[in-house]
Amino acid sequence: MSQNTAQKRTKRSFVWGFFEKINKGNSNVFRCKVAGCKTELSCSGNTTNRRYHLQSHHPVELREAQSGNRMSSDSSFNDDERDNAEGMHHQKQTSMRKYIKQSGISYNPASQKKKELDKALVRFIVKDIQPLAVVDDDGFAEFVHALDPRYCLPSRRHLRDVLLEQAYQKTVQHIGEILKPIKFIAITYDGWTSRTTQGYLVVTGHFIFEEKLSTATLGVIPIPSRSTSKNLKELIFSVLKRFPNVSVVCAVTDSGSNMISACDLMKMRHMPCAAHKIQRIVMVGISKTERSFSSKETEDFVEKIFCDDNDNVQNCDVSVYNVIVKCKRIATFFHHSSSANRSLEQELHNAKRQLTKISQPNNTRWNSVYYMLESIWKIGEALFAVLSKCGKWELDLTPAEKHLIPQILAILKPFVKATTKLSGDSYPTVNLIIPTTKQILTELNSLLSLSDNEVVEEETTVFEVSENNKDAKVVIDSQEAICFLKQLVSSTREKMLEYETRTASGFSTILDPRFKKHGFISESNYRMMAEKLKEELKTVMATQNRTHIECTSSIEPVPCVSKREYTFLNNITFTRHDRSIHSTAQAIVHLNKYLEDPITNETTDVLSFWTNYTACEALSAIALRFMIIPASSVPSERVNSTAGNTITDKRARLTPTFAEQLVLK
Repeated sequence: MSQNTAQKRTKRSFVWGFFEKINKGNSNVFRCKVAGCKTELSCSGNTTNRRYHLQSHHPVELREAQSGNRMSSDSSFNDDERDNAEGMHHQKQTSMRKYIKQSGISYNPASQKKKELDKALVRFIVKDIQPLAVVDDDGFAEFVHALDPRYCLPSRRHLRDVLLEQAYQKTVQHIGEILKPIKFIAITYDGWTSRTTQGYLVVTGHFIFEEKLSTATLGVIPIPSRSTSKNLKELIFSVLKRFPNVSVVCAVTDSGSNMISACDLMKMRHMPCAAHKIQRIVMVGISKTERSFSSKETEDFVEKIFCDDNDNVQNCDVSVYNVIVKCKRIATFFHHSSSANRSLEQELHNAKRQLTKISQPNNTRWNSVYYMLESIWKIGEALFAVLSKCGKWELDLTPAEKHLIPQILAILKPFVKATTKLSGDSYPTVNLIIPTTKQILTELNSLLSLSDNEVVEEETTVFEVSENNKDAKVVIDSQEAICFLKQLVSSTREKMLEYETRTASGFSTILDPRFKKHGFISESNYRMMAEKLKEELKTVMATQNRTHIECTSSIEPVPCVSKREYTFLNNITFTRHDRSIHSTAQAIVHLNKYLEDPITNETTDVLSFWTNYTACEALSAIALRFMIIPASSVPSERVNSTAGNTITDKRARLTPTFAEQLVLK
């Protein structure tokens, strides 16, 4: 007999490891060692009856022993015994994943491929707002294994403590590298409270990078205590210390007293969010149409617009406020009734109308009241037919109230367009605040003059709606709508004209080649801002130690188009005066020359215009410095929304540190 054959015969079955021999006379008796089982079996030298016992009573332990992953805690095997156990003829085939792990052919943790896949995993979790526990999900593990069997998912702890931290530090470093050559940035900051009642402060930065307006989240910082102005100041400074080379031009926030006071403590230029102001004008204007309105209860009236209570209507008078509250009740009913929604879908299908969902208003969603009214108006009589079928006659609107809806939409539409325009972050917006305000007043005054004359002229701005595929022009003929319209005109002038006296919005409007002085409502405000701009230009030119520079035209005159989005610019004519460049007041000469050039088309890229402006570098530097300021604090609020989707009920255990790492992208 050969030596190899002798060695094979010395191997023992892994089944022996589950039993221990006990002394009972001369018989061979073995007791099962599996926890909780003390079954005794006789043996004649083989393992057949003991194997049957394991298959019948301990199948899990048997499978684990067969796969080679784990043996009984009290069993001890040498390598030969384990090889023999895995080689049993009745053993199931080892999975590819286990084979790869056991054979050592998975990616080396230090390999470039493993690092790339780990980074891709972190990006997937952060961008798609996935829980860290996804790496423990069997389905996800099977999917990853099917894509690349050699990649082993990291543990949740390694993902949290190592990979996520590395990605966060790399992101902060990348933002720092981008901001290193940047001289000026504008910031927005806003507070937010998570589901765990933990307060956070979000800070975003806005700057020009590679001749394009860019936005970056600079920090998502937990607020340790109260959101006082002093605490906010310390938190904002802690973020800005990461980027010591930049200078903050302006901070944009909502009108909260603590936000404004924090800016004052930091000695930063502050500008209130224009989009917030516009929405405030609309909501307060709606509340004032209710006859029982009291200025002391303004917030209560605004809150009732979004309340689900069915008893919000104070009286049966036809008013803008009551119509909106009644429409909110209709929207709430359809939002909660699946049968009513099915009936509405069938009604629209029978009428061969486009299926339209009723939008639900929300006090945190701008323009949501407008979208609710628009959806109800587009559905039309089909909606009220469904209400009758459902026995909800109390929700039906009177003919006068139905007639008022399109007029409310016509009045609100300029504000919707303005909010959308000022909420952008890929183009300059601070230069649009004053012209957008002027456009709002232009359209509202057109509707007001239309209501006085009751004549629809071709050049008059009117609101067009589409119902049953028929265009209809709306004339403001209801007394309630006219009062609402006049209220909004008055409030817009009162609240928004202050931007004409603010340096950031005033300078940027003058330095927008599409508007210049024509964007202003008040001629006196324009002259005041033009004088301040001249002084600023003198200061910048003095610091640059500029000598006399010949002033040349940087643009070709562009003929005015007959139709513009900003209708107040239509048919403007220009007169150019020749000036000699012998005056020592170079700033005045340069600015006057720019102002006398014709305005450009509305499609002009403002940043590109000033980047390529060669007539006066100082004027170009001022323009680019102010154009980075956003008109609203929407960027920081968008980050708040992302944070709200990140710190959900299922992820409530996230610490503030990990929350910032997940939100900061």
